[in-house]
Amino acid sequence: MTDWIGDLDAAIAGAVTRATHSFEKFGILFSAGVDSSLIAKLCEDLGKKPTLYSVGINGCAELAQIEKANFNEIKIRAINIEEVEGYARKVIAAINSHNAMHVGIGIPLYIACEEAKKDGHKLALSGQGADELFAGYNRYLRMTQHELEKALRSDLEELLKANILRDIAIAGANSLELGVPYLDSEVVKVALSIPAELKIKDGIRKYILREVARKRGLPEFIYAREKKAVQYSTGIDKALRKIAKEKGKSIEEYLRSL
Repeated sequence: MTDWIGDLDAAIAGAVTRATHSFEKFGILFSAGVDSSLIAKLCEDLGKKPTLYSVGINGCAELAQIEKANFNEIKIRAINIEEVEGYARKVIAAINSHNAMHVGIGIPLYIACEEAKKDGHKLALSGQGADELFAGYNRYLRMTQHELEKALRSDLEELLKANILRDIAIAGANSLELGVPYLDSEVVKVALSIPAELKIKDGIRKYILREVARKRGLPEFIYAREKKAVQYSTGIDKALRKIAKEKGKSIEEYLRSL
């Protein structure tokens, strides 16, 4: 376990260094979960000073968690439900899709990138890929180790085919390059070598990544946090469904109408 933690820590630190080496300043898409927090901590340990960008509907639980995080510069954009439809249109245009999941994930990403652009950044780092590499999704808990190994590779391939293209398109719509340290080839190589029993241990998902974060000195309320998917934790999915219901439509019909 100690060797795997050391190898993984070194791989992610190297990935962060490579992603940021030509940028004096940059942003991090930040949710106060273990994925983005570890990237932020590594940047701090490497002497870099990024700006962290967080988004959520006013009053959502995500924003309260973010406010507890102890990093140098965190910018929080709390939005009202009235702003959601306008951003849904922008996301649909950027990704050329009205898929409810992609739009729900895309809205907070778009807003964070928009804020980073306003601050003059050209790069935003994302924690994308950690769930697929280190078994972050709840459904993985029901799998045998063999099933988990197969599912992780399949989900990683799907991520590279679809989800990462969505995020790159949204960043590009805001004139930003998207940095994805967890998808760095060295990190992927190490991650795929780690046994499944170290990715889910005693019912804890992303166990080894949480251990890397703990060793780096992140507080327990961050490294041990079980976090919902971004469209739910930010309140965006709930807001979209509420708007659709008020218009007498399903969320799919509503997004298609945009």
